[in-house]
Amino acid sequence: MVIATPGPTKMAVTVDGPLGSLWEAAESALKEAAAIVFVGYRFPPTDSAARRILIEAIGENEAHHLTLHTVLGPNVHSAKAARLESMLRSAMERAGRSEMRHPTGTGGTSGYYLRAHPLWAEDFLDLFDPDRLYRHD
Repeated sequence: MVIATPGPTKMAVTVDGPLGSLWEAAESALKEAAAIVFVGYRFPPTDSAARRILIEAIGENEAHHLTLHTVLGPNVHSAKAARLESMLRSAMERAGRSEMRHPTGTGGTSGYYLRAHPLWAEDFLDLFDPDRLYRHD
């Protein structure tokens, strides 16, 4: 059992320690995914190491068109939702991706589509059709 408490030893226990292989698998999955869903996760401000690792992996994603979904509750305009969307857009801009506003794509450039769902986590998990993760409707 591993408990990763906040503080100076957290990296030694997680990324550099017994959970390192899980972080490597997460990074690999984020780099290869065609769709990424943030269900209740918003990159807590107190966990800068996780934010850096995960945002960098998303920025290195290899999919031609990447679909990003956020599910942080009914208020898609909350400060937490706005912060998450801004971080994701910044990562995509740094990666040279263009935001797609509709499903026709962006031609020859790598694009991304970002959709905020006004749902609680349990609503999304119960009701959202997995086949729609890659569509932009």
